[in-house]
Amino acid sequence: TRYSRAIREGILYFRNDNEVFVLEAFLDQLYYEILKKEVNKLNKKEKKMISLYVKYTTEIYNLNTIYRGIINKIDRKLLSQFLVNNFLFLDKDKLENLIVLTNTDDFMALLTQYYRKIKETRPYFISSTLNIKHLIWSIEKIYVDYYFKIFKIKIDDIDYQTIFRILEVLIKKDDEIRLYVLPKVVKLLQSKFKLIKR
Repeated sequence: TRYSRAIREGILYFRNDNEVFVLEAFLDQLYYEILKKEVNKLNKKEKKMISLYVKYTTEIYNLNTIYRGIINKIDRKLLSQFLVNNFLFLDKDKLENLIVLTNTDDFMALLTQYYRKIKETRPYFISSTLNIKHLIWSIEKIYVDYYFKIFKIKIDDIDYQTIFRILEVLIKKDDEIRLYVLPKVVKLLQSKFKLIKR
């Protein structure tokens, strides 16, 4: 199947290094590569809205992969294999500059420097900075805000409006699950586990 190489390589790495990162990264990469290919099959209106969504989610995936690679001390040549060539604000050269960094502070500083120079992201850095505690979520917020700002002006068109509403629900529900539901579930499980241990 299309997943066999990703699973084979990931399991092999896990057996040798006891690290699941590579398996997850190969599967995630495959997902974004498939999304990128599928965009080309869409009609003009669908393609315009959905390709921007795919570009921004892919860019967040690339940044998250580099960030996790730095934290987990993954070999940089291996890490570069997981990146997907689909860019919105950051091109291949910028990602290559980020991938060679060895600590998260340098990663955050260079990324902030890039965002301050990019016209579309600069407004987000006038009064605030990236949140190191929730770095990927704070990056994602910039992309989501940008996406909604771009397409809210087109909602007078019924086709755009339909696609926009579907993507809006998907994006907001995904955020709600990750930012509110999952943390509460984790806290609940932790408190239950503590009670069982007692």
